Amino acid sequence: MAVTNLSPYSIDEDTDCTIANTFNDSASRCIIVQNLGDCQTGRALLPYINLLYCTEGSVYAPLVGLLVWLVALFIALGSTASSYLCPALVVISRSLQLSQSVAGVTFLAFGNGAPDTIATIASIRLNRTALAIGELLGGGTYVATVVVGLIFINNKFDLIQSSLLRDVFFYLAASYWAFVLYYSGSITLSHAACFIVLYLVYISVAVFGSSLLNRVSYLCTCARKWISRVPSDTVSNISTDSEYKAEAKDRVETPPLYVPVPSPVLRPKLRRSSSGVSLHHHHENAIYLFTTSVEEEPSNCTDEFVNSFSAEYKRTNCSVSSQASFHFTRSNSSVFPGENTPLLRCPSTDTSCEDASVFKMVPRYSEWMELLLQISPVEPDEWSRQHWLCKLYDVVTFPIYLVLVLTVPVVDRENRCNNWCRPLNTLQCITSPLVMVLLLGGWHVMIADVVPLWCLVLVLGSVLGIAVWFTSVAMRPPRYHVVFAYAGFVVSITWIYGIATEIVSLLKAFGVLYGISDVLLGMTVLAWGNNIGDLVTNLSLAKQGFPQMAMSACFAGPVLALLLGIGVAFTINFTTRRVSVIQLQYSNLLAVIYGALVAVLTILLISTLATWFRSSRVVGFMLLTLYATFLLITASLEFGFTHITLTKFVLR
Repeated sequence: MAVTNLSPYSIDEDTDCTIANTFNDSASRCIIVQNLGDCQTGRALLPYINLLYCTEGSVYAPLVGLLVWLVALFIALGSTASSYLCPALVVISRSLQLSQSVAGVTFLAFGNGAPDTIATIASIRLNRTALAIGELLGGGTYVATVVVGLIFINNKFDLIQSSLLRDVFFYLAASYWAFVLYYSGSITLSHAACFIVLYLVYISVAVFGSSLLNRVSYLCTCARKWISRVPSDTVSNISTDSEYKAEAKDRVETPPLYVPVPSPVLRPKLRRSSSGVSLHHHHENAIYLFTTSVEEEPSNCTDEFVNSFSAEYKRTNCSVSSQASFHFTRSNSSVFPGENTPLLRCPSTDTSCEDASVFKMVPRYSEWMELLLQISPVEPDEWSRQHWLCKLYDVVTFPIYLVLVLTVPVVDRENRCNNWCRPLNTLQCITSPLVMVLLLGGWHVMIADVVPLWCLVLVLGSVLGIAVWFTSVAMRPPRYHVVFAYAGFVVSITWIYGIATEIVSLLKAFGVLYGISDVLLGMTVLAWGNNIGDLVTNLSLAKQGFPQMAMSACFAGPVLALLLGIGVAFTINFTTRRVSVIQLQYSNLLAVIYGALVAVLTILLISTLATWFRSSRVVGFMLLTLYATFLLITASLEFGFTHITLTKFVLR
């Protein structure tokens, strides 16, 4: 039956899917969504719009089921980024011997912004450009108001002027460039490349600016040491400005770099046991970078300075408790390195599991018992002490955890055996390639019209697994174990992309059902889901006494997501679709979101200038009020002041 016979309107393949809501009978609506191109979910595993419009009986059953599925997808998205992608990024950064600053603005910043970045790529690949920009600008506004506002309310601290000005400037520049392109209604390959170039400039400024500040801080340290040895009547008092105080405090009192990551959920208990002793229980999936300044500290400073730092660093940060846990102690007398120091390998990196002194208190298991412990969502000795809600959560989310742990290899330098488990890693040689084929849409691809692609991948994975089994032993990681970190990175990215594709397609179905625009869905549901982890981790980090790090994380992630999300996504589209111009979806609501983001960033800068770059509770409450006002205005524009009634949300 042709779609055009069901309506007096002219319906073609480019007609918006919401036209299905204009029909009164369910049969007509079902045929509409089955035939319109805009109603198709692309690479999503499930036909969400068809489930809502073509299910016999009440639509409430599939609606509730899809809402539960949406929550599960957000949990899986956050867990994949925090528990699997981020450990891989740490190992890769160490294996490449990247400095802390370079790793922070590249691999580790990507770990923070991975859900936003990959959700943007998935949205643009599905031609939901309005959803992508709505999530980027709406999520940025959410972080800059709610997260920053709560940090200001709960903490009193000095802001680092250089970092704040740099991040806000690049954020304003990136958002302006994105808005101009959406306002013009089109984008070219050169426009997309400009986003990537701007990100490279951002990295350069962050790295070289940090190097300059480190050098100035070092010279000031040496100068103060020299002045302290000169009679007081021969020198004058030296005053320092507020920025130097803030910068010095950040470099002197903070332990090794801590990078919060999204959504602290589904932490594999045994796999990341070293992460479980973080500064706060909300940080169990954070990235720690151990650093040392001995190799790069300039030699013309006093030896006592270096030796005292080295001794204090080892005493406070490499101590091991009876439970084989790492403890971080903040000390005003200890001096920690700058951002350009190299990443330090854990002492147990190249040692056997039996000889690793750090884990000498951890009981040894057979490799098959180790496998059972790896796939268990809880540790047996912790289960009895958990609250019943935590137990319920572990049980409910066990299927998600099991799928991820069986398909994503993880290398953890701070865990026993570097997290090596021969049976599990051998199995992952088979499951990881298969799940990549499934998530990338190659499950039904045929090779020479004879052999399915997944069969070939299964054979190759089995051969690789057999090779790993017979070239390794149970209690010692093989020399090529680091390769599993790179594999884990690739598989994690694939999982995040696949999950983001499902979320985008599901949100599209809800938008069609209720007549909600992609921009509003992006700035609310998608933005909240992707940034709830930032709220938890950044607030916890600030409460532990590191608000300046939390502030940096509030801007670094959104800047990266905006620049790389749009730049990489459209670059991929241009190279695969072989077109010269891609049309963008612009709406007045997008202008409101962009205006709100610019207003928030401007007010934040002015208010911090007025307080001499000191946090203020008044500014925090003002930011929360701005976000509430922003939501009210956008909702009013979307539905109209006279149309915000329950009838807008009654199922048709």
